[in-house]
Amino acid sequence: MHVVCYGVLAFLLFRNLLTMPGVRVALTAAIAAAALCMAYGAVLEYWQGWIPGRYASVTDALLNGLGAAIGATTGLQLHRLAWKP
Repeated sequence: MHVVCYGVLAFLLFRNLLTMPGVRVALTAAIAAAALCMAYGAVLEYWQGWIPGRYASVTDALLNGLGAAIGATTGLQLHRLAWKP
């Protein structure tokens, strides 16, 4: 579930970053989307450890990062396929 959710989040963030002024390189948008989603997932896992009855999991954080990387890479590849020079 982590991989799917963070994959969708990174894909959508990548698409959004492409529309921002100043972002001209798709690779930059993909790296930024993956990094932001990975940081978000790591922070959520950290704070989850402070909630009674919950625990922080390194495995969950790694799965969040994997999903973010897959989502951003998928967005980049679809963007490159659709781009016509």
